[in-house]
Amino acid sequence: MTINKNELSFPPLTSLQSFVIGSLSGAIEVLFNHPLLIIKNRLQAREPFTLRPRVLYTGLWLNVFSKTPITAIQVGMNQVLIKKIDPDDIGLSKSKSVCIALAAGFLSSFVCCPTERIITVMSPKTKDEPKVPLRIAVPRLLQTGGIRYLFIGLIGTILRESPFSAFFLIVYPQAKDYFYSHHTPNILHASLAAGISCGISLAALTQPADTIKTLQQSSEAPQSFYRTACIQHKKYGIPGFFKGLTPRVARVTSAVVILSEAKTAIENVLN
Repeated sequence: MTINKNELSFPPLTSLQSFVIGSLSGAIEVLFNHPLLIIKNRLQAREPFTLRPRVLYTGLWLNVFSKTPITAIQVGMNQVLIKKIDPDDIGLSKSKSVCIALAAGFLSSFVCCPTERIITVMSPKTKDEPKVPLRIAVPRLLQTGGIRYLFIGLIGTILRESPFSAFFLIVYPQAKDYFYSHHTPNILHASLAAGISCGISLAALTQPADTIKTLQQSSEAPQSFYRTACIQHKKYGIPGFFKGLTPRVARVTSAVVILSEAKTAIENVLN
């Protein structure tokens, strides 16, 4: 089965427009969801739970500025790859569309990983510990292990961002259309149903990789992805890989909806 251009909700976009749309969508999503990222990271690292704004908004602007290129890469590279593979715009199979979105997520991981590594280092570990300023966190990481130290947790980031890109770009819009066509005439209800189903599925699928990635990045002596997974399983068993799942379900669900709906709204403005 193919996805025909005329069946899509969105009109064709230039690559530049796609990068702009991705940038703006990412910034909007972070402004809503940054506290959930911090809560999730602290639960996974088994640090004390807190609702203090000083902690929950640690690294907010770094995350905003980093999410901009991340979603720009996901949306923009998705469009670039589509034009490369389907230059005549005759339509792509669903499998090819998903593979392209996965590839876009893979590329975005190389921006996402070092950003989250820095945010994790900046975040205070205890109630009384001050947060580490950006101007100190980055040099500290570079002095400790060079550039490669910024990319600790890359495997987990790839295993998380590739599926996220596919759900955000392909699965959610199609799920929304399905619920709207078959279950409810209310577009808001269809959006919520699609967002919740996609969010829960995606969070459950990628939570183990995200947990391992967070443990690697928050450790003072980080080890390999495999070694970290083995240690976590030995200590806590399978449930240990799903620590922080509740805030992550909330974040992933809202992120998928916010990004996709913001993308649609900005596309309509640009077109």
